[in-house]
Amino acid sequence: MTATALQAWVAVVGALLASALGILKYFNYRSRRDRVSLVGQAFNSTVEGLSSDAETKKLAAAILLRRFFDEETEQGEAGTPYRSEAVAVIAALLRNSQTGELQKLLADGLAFASSLQGADLQNCNLSGAYLGQRPRATVAHGAARLFSAGRKTRSAGGRSRRGRPVDPTVTTPIDLTKADLFGAKLIGASLRSGIAKSAVFYTAVARGAVFEEADLEGADFRQADLKEARFAGAHLEGADFRHADLEGARFAGAWIKEATFAGAHNVPADVATLLDPSGQVRTDEGMPVPSI
Repeated sequence: MTATALQAWVAVVGALLASALGILKYFNYRSRRDRVSLVGQAFNSTVEGLSSDAETKKLAAAILLRRFFDEETEQGEAGTPYRSEAVAVIAALLRNSQTGELQKLLADGLAFASSLQGADLQNCNLSGAYLGQRPRATVAHGAARLFSAGRKTRSAGGRSRRGRPVDPTVTTPIDLTKADLFGAKLIGASLRSGIAKSAVFYTAVARGAVFEEADLEGADFRQADLKEARFAGAHLEGADFRHADLEGARFAGAWIKEATFAGAHNVPADVATLLDPSGQVRTDEGMPVPSI
């Protein structure tokens, strides 16, 4: 075969490969578009289920909403396109929910979102919710979280359905950084070991809530009802507790450097000993709060 003929064959093969790649890209695009469309239909069907008169259907729909946070489900395999909408729907329902089974399922469902940074959870009923650190598998190289509950196909050092390396031993905290929980109801809720830097809990009702070992740096607890709340080991540097009710609250082991308690009611004795006359934690104090 002459050099000219060989060059011609190379050119033909190259053109065929380019054409084949173009066709594959086209069908991949159509395939993803179709998947997104199917996810949208599933999302609409799930939301409709939440308005059903049948209690079991509503409860099932509340559980199914979690699947829109997980890239390893059919509702998330197109890139979780309805993740933010699922959070918004849950929040909207929790603003009008009475404490009970459906409310608990919805509130717990928020913990399955990859992030709640900056989320609008104003006036939501999160009573009894567990929003703290929980065991779950995570993608080893990315931000997406792959939850291991009920997944028998995964093993340590294995891979997800998408071929991503998975470490199922990792536990990850909820991230509520800069979330707005103004007026939220957090009675008996748990954010144990969670992250809520600069989150707003202004006027929240968090009686008996658990904030132990949580990162609450710069959090706003002004005028919050924190009776019997537990902050042991929490990071509260720069937190604002002005005019909050702290009756029975526990802070032993918490880091409260530069926090303010001005005007707070029922300040625990172990915290009160660290405050200056203005209610500010004295310089170089509160690292951590000593047990008395």
